[in-house]
Amino acid sequence: MLDVLHTASRLQKICDCARRQSERHSGMKAAKEKNILVVDDEETVRDSLASILSREGYRVSMAESGDEALRILKDQPIQLVISDHNMPQMTGIEFLKLVRERHPHVLRIMLTGAG
Repeated sequence: MLDVLHTASRLQKICDCARRQSERHSGMKAAKEKNILVVDDEETVRDSLASILSREGYRVSMAESGDEALRILKDQPIQLVISDHNMPQMTGIEFLKLVRERHPHVLRIMLTGAG
């Protein structure tokens, strides 16, 4: 759990850096919306990340699988996806490849607790 909190506390910096990169490449200011989708099959990880990110001013949606996350991406404006690597049915790598293909404007970050 400590690793989750440590990782989540760094997400603010990662998100800000990713936003600046996006602004540089697009030549215009990124959307003011700050919607993040957290995808992890472990409820405690999802809840911990969502709690920390919400306190930082982000609107957080959560999904426990890649399939559920793809449905959310289809229906909601998401700027950043944070996905676990090791998930059943669809791995984080498979999921993020689909996100890149279907939603190329969405920034993607993969997390893993595997050692």
